[in-house]
Amino acid sequence: MDNLYTHPEYYELAFAYRDSAAEQRVLEECIARHAGRPVKRVLEVACGHGPQAPAWLERGYAYTGLDCSAAMLRHARQRVGNAANAAWIEGDLADFELAEPVDFAYVLLGSLYAPDTGALHGHYDAMAKALAPGGLYVLEWCIEFEPFVDMVDSWRHTYGDTVVETLYTLTHLDRLEQTVEERVEVTAHEAGGARTFATSATKRVMYPQEFLHFIRHHPAFEFVGWWNDWDLDEPLDGAHPINRPLIVVRRLP
Repeated sequence: MDNLYTHPEYYELAFAYRDSAAEQRVLEECIARHAGRPVKRVLEVACGHGPQAPAWLERGYAYTGLDCSAAMLRHARQRVGNAANAAWIEGDLADFELAEPVDFAYVLLGSLYAPDTGALHGHYDAMAKALAPGGLYVLEWCIEFEPFVDMVDSWRHTYGDTVVETLYTLTHLDRLEQTVEERVEVTAHEAGGARTFATSATKRVMYPQEFLHFIRHHPAFEFVGWWNDWDLDEPLDGAHPINRPLIVVRRLP
């Protein structure tokens, strides 16, 4: 079975249900409401194939994409050509450095793949260096609101003559270390037959109150808020189903 991350064209098809234009509008609204400084430079953590990179560049922002997959970054570069304000870093989200701090950063689809507590804390320390004072960091689905619940989800889409079936699973590995395995398996049915691609990763999850305690005691960040389903007018209250939540922290001066 081939590695999904070495075939970014199929990863892109698997997640093409996302409304990147709507997501872009929400991210820019978040900047307008909560940024503590003018935003000119943007960092996407675990950027993958960089679906929103063109929109940032078209709006005049400088965009940097960070990812551990060289194949994903090559695919993302092709999306924007030789754009002068685009930069790409192949690296570890728990240990990276930027040449210049950014004003805004985000990570989507829960892609904060830090495998243990040390790496998770290392990520926030790296982000503290990467963000300029007043800069925002938006995290989608990077808090575990349903602890100890294994998950299975699947979806199917058709693109021309290609049918793409995606299976997502989340399995708890160690409940004391708070580690889970996420696996994505994509089967593409095309004229030449079916091909299956898969990837899996271990990550250390944080729970809501643990996250609040961590951020409030981190010397570089303050908690701004969290909202449900990409709606900045729907703050999380714990009483309703939570879907694709956005968590926002700000870099302290």
